[in-house]
Amino acid sequence: STSETTVSTRTTTSSWNSSNRSQTASPVRISFVPLDPEIPLEEQHGGNFDMILHKLTEDILTCSLTDQKDGAAVRRIQALKRYRESFNPRCCLLDDPAYVETLMSRSAIAKVLQTHLRDVRSTSGIPVRAPKCFVLEAFVEKPNATVLEKQLRDLGFSTPLMIKPLVAAGTKESHFMTIILKWSALTRIQPGSIIQEYLNHNASLYKVYVLGKN
Repeated sequence: STSETTVSTRTTTSSWNSSNRSQTASPVRISFVPLDPEIPLEEQHGGNFDMILHKLTEDILTCSLTDQKDGAAVRRIQALKRYRESFNPRCCLLDDPAYVETLMSRSAIAKVLQTHLRDVRSTSGIPVRAPKCFVLEAFVEKPNATVLEKQLRDLGFSTPLMIKPLVAAGTKESHFMTIILKWSALTRIQPGSIIQEYLNHNASLYKVYVLGKN
């Protein structure tokens, strides 16, 4: 889209008095405008944005996999950061690249969960933890299946096992998964993978969304 889209909605505001509660509805105008990440954001549409929505997942992935300080992907991500830090600190950057980058790696996700779920229990006393995992970094040689089996057994793993790519988003392959039913199948595992224990969740999945810092 190359044009501005304006959406008008109605929001309810409440006021109280000693005898009753009254409600009044007032319109709120929300304007969506397209942004070109190749052009300084402060030079577009007046440069004063309340919120920026982006779909730069592939750029964030590229930045997380390289130490380069230049390149198109790095420039686009830096443009977002520079705009908020230098021109508009009050702008809400939805899906801040600094936080999304952690989600690009299943290894990083596992470390965060293992760190923050220590000694966590539900209100009924049930321990809450992440599945056990074992990381095969992308830069290592293909592991010896016999040695790998011993390592996993020593860590308390048992079959079946789930094998996923370390890259968690941004590519078609990131959504692939292999199920290992027998230890002998470990010969098929490639570097750049994470091995996870299988936990039966009875076909029930729960998604938790966290808004803000609290």
